[in-house]
Amino acid sequence: MKTRKALNLSIVILLLTLLCVALPGQEQRDTGTGPDGPALPDKGAGGSAAAAPLMETLFVEDFEAGLAAWNTDSNWAIVHEGMNAVLQGDNRAWATLNQGENWTDYDLDVDVKIISGGAQLMLRLTGMRGRYIIGLIPGGIYLDREYPWEKIEEDLDSYSGAITTNTWHHIRVETEAQQLDVFLDHSSAPVMSYKDTWGEALWQGSVGLEVIPGTGAQARFDNIDIYGVVPPENDWVKTGGPIGGLGYDVRYGSSTQVMYVTDNYSGVNKSQDGGKTWFASNRGITGRFGASGDAVPVFTLTVDPNSANIVWAGLKDDKGLYKSTNAGQTWTEVTPPITEPQFVFRGVTIQPGNSNIVYAQGELPMNTPGLVHDRVKGRIYRTEDDGVTWKMIWEGDNLVRYVFIHPANDQLLFASLGIFDREANDSNCSLTPPFHGSGGVLKLEKQGSGWDSWFMNNGLTDMYVGTLAMHPVDPNIMLAGAGNTACSRYEQPAGVWNNTGGVFLTTDGGQSWTKTLANDVITAIEFSPNDPNMAYAGGQHKIYRSENGGVDWTAISGLTYDWGPSGAPAGFPIDFLVESGSSPGDPETIFTNNYGGGNVKSKDGGVTWLLASTGYTGALMLDVAINPQKPRIVYGAARSGIFRSADGGATWQGLSTPPAQLPTTYGVAVKPDEPNVVLASQELLGRLYRSEDGGVSWTTVFTVPNVVPGVDFHQHGLKSIEFAAPPNSHVVYAGACRGSVALDDIMNNAKKLSEGIFKSTNGGVSWVDASDANTTDKCLTSIAIHPTNPNVVYAAAPYAGVYKTINGGTSWSLMPGLPTDMRSVAIHPTNPSIVFAGALHGGVYRTVNGGVSWTPFKAGMEPNDPILALAIDPGNPDVVWAGSRATGIYRWIPAEGRWTHVNSGLSTRSIQALVISPDGQLLYAASSGEGVFRKGEIYPWHVMLPLIKR
Repeated sequence: MKTRKALNLSIVILLLTLLCVALPGQEQRDTGTGPDGPALPDKGAGGSAAAAPLMETLFVEDFEAGLAAWNTDSNWAIVHEGMNAVLQGDNRAWATLNQGENWTDYDLDVDVKIISGGAQLMLRLTGMRGRYIIGLIPGGIYLDREYPWEKIEEDLDSYSGAITTNTWHHIRVETEAQQLDVFLDHSSAPVMSYKDTWGEALWQGSVGLEVIPGTGAQARFDNIDIYGVVPPENDWVKTGGPIGGLGYDVRYGSSTQVMYVTDNYSGVNKSQDGGKTWFASNRGITGRFGASGDAVPVFTLTVDPNSANIVWAGLKDDKGLYKSTNAGQTWTEVTPPITEPQFVFRGVTIQPGNSNIVYAQGELPMNTPGLVHDRVKGRIYRTEDDGVTWKMIWEGDNLVRYVFIHPANDQLLFASLGIFDREANDSNCSLTPPFHGSGGVLKLEKQGSGWDSWFMNNGLTDMYVGTLAMHPVDPNIMLAGAGNTACSRYEQPAGVWNNTGGVFLTTDGGQSWTKTLANDVITAIEFSPNDPNMAYAGGQHKIYRSENGGVDWTAISGLTYDWGPSGAPAGFPIDFLVESGSSPGDPETIFTNNYGGGNVKSKDGGVTWLLASTGYTGALMLDVAINPQKPRIVYGAARSGIFRSADGGATWQGLSTPPAQLPTTYGVAVKPDEPNVVLASQELLGRLYRSEDGGVSWTTVFTVPNVVPGVDFHQHGLKSIEFAAPPNSHVVYAGACRGSVALDDIMNNAKKLSEGIFKSTNGGVSWVDASDANTTDKCLTSIAIHPTNPNVVYAAAPYAGVYKTINGGTSWSLMPGLPTDMRSVAIHPTNPSIVFAGALHGGVYRTVNGGVSWTPFKAGMEPNDPILALAIDPGNPDVVWAGSRATGIYRWIPAEGRWTHVNSGLSTRSIQALVISPDGQLLYAASSGEGVFRKGEIYPWHVMLPLIKR
């Protein structure tokens, strides 16, 4: 092993020396100047490229610069031995490195000192698969394996020897494939050597540190060096953007630098730098949902006010409540015994001074439709033994979001009932005015073994109290934000619209309420903790501020366009986190998690906003496109809007600016020979926008006919947009499709699927109908244009098949031999007689004669795999990529003769769209639930080597 590493290191040094020696003036850096940056060629490793594994230093740590690279709980601290900084852990401490999920073979060198108890080193540590554990205790070393999570197999190997307390010991662990060797104090031979079985071996993962067994244990760590195989460049890279998903809570941990944010697709994400960057922290949360079973449906999160190490998290789409005792590092399930198949946890409340008493509240779905939203009931559960046993203390006809414990009487509770996008089980929102049903503010008081409850709704005009805040000093003062998008706005008399929602204030503990802000659906409200005269309220379009405790309100954001960061309307705020200035009246920092996904931040008390989601996303992507001349520039279309990255996905910029109303962006396309020309479509309103400056500004160029805003079966958008290849790129085709309502609902209700296909012959400036009787009522989800003849086009149509035109859309023919539910299509770039088509329930089909006949082309695929995306490598057209909604990404290479999953690094396998660069070096995948993934490397530095002549 040492010989192999020494040889590889020598090669690496030689190569780096050759690459870095350049003539003066020949070194250039891509600074990204201007909207597109300089026109330098992108380099990277495409899917067909193969390279020998490289060995190099992966990580070095001496703790002199702090703990920025580590995810730690509050039991860790940097201490000094003389002038040397070391990491000390006390009691049951756990620390994990914030990188290395894809590391495979590597060596770990670390100095360890046990003061009392023991210490453990974790290797190949992954989110849910498991870890190897190297344990050090006085008198010996042991090797355990946890696989899968929470199943520990002890004493795979052990060593009895001179491990003593208060002594620094050097540990070296070498891992290669199945083999683990442990060296002690620079020994020449391993003191433990273990070879795992093929079925049980853990192949990749990061490292971690642990102090055991518990109270009184203490250990120190220093001089960590990790050296190993560089992860292959063809692994998928999670870009962490754009923003989106289904956000819910944002909370501080042990300080304002430690933060948590939840998203119903990416789970719990944690920051240790005040929200600048985030990383997933879901180890032990087993609940999953989504088409691919990868979404982590964490909804609510609460940090124990008595101990910042204790964190509670509740799920939405998979019934479950979890608890962490190490600041989110690991989680244990503590779900109440709920017999119903579904329960959505909307909040958790811990009693100050007693962490054993916890309330868990939420929503019991009824699975019956209301006017717009589903009807629900609500419950509150209580435990007195830290989650071991639970008792339901209340059930009613609307969900429970917040529970507050009266600070002077822990037997007295206040709860908010209702939310903006669920209807009460006993409501009737179709009446005029609507009947809200049960809801408002609930008061509960413990009486013996039971609880008395009564509604505190005097003065409330809206029973959907989705947000509630208690004054930090005076519990008699509370603010309630109310409103429902189905039940709060109605027309009466004709032409006069009423809105029952708004902000309500009580100063007498809920006995009476006064409306202080009217005519809005308020989804988040909060007092400033250090200056309670300052309060904030927000809805979908505006953020409001009060400077007299909620008596008067002023709109401070969203005055001319929806509130949020520039180009990224934030939507419904669902949780405010306010950090006061140093003195009353100072500008305040506010974090807001949003129902549309993404965490945003204001540093001036809510007036302006910035993106604050770097490193995580739950974005439900709908399309992706690249600049073919500079493939590091990528556009993402998502439920959360239209976004652009100029650095391969490392950072994202919102492009939803007036007049472009793109909060839900359906499709996006880039003109191949004029890449600053971009087309983007809105999902529900049928609008198509065109930009000539890379998305900085937009012009409305088309609206799909027969769209009726707000009527489910009549909301359409342009799902597929395709430019022809140069020199015919002035020709563009776009296929319409239904928006949010599922297509099978349309079929079941005998409604037409959509409005067919449209065409432009001037680069998208103007449009005409390009449908015939066969396609005019169809939904078109994918379009492929002949590489040299733009009159020849294929279009995939759900519930119909694949259509082809040979006359530019004058007439269309249904291709024979295919399933009816087709979703994707792609043409071979150099042999257009070869066409591939993806089915919703049947994998891939291929024709080699221009559609005359089709044959199944799915060897190696999962049965009935839903293929929503296809991409052919322009640099090597024999390589084909396919994106499945359920199982990830496949690659076809003729030498293999079958489809092979290429999912390494792809943490969400539900794929909606694929796009590949003209040289085949960069491939982007749009996922449903975790944003954009990239395959291939982005190199910011470009070195021009001197020309050597013989």
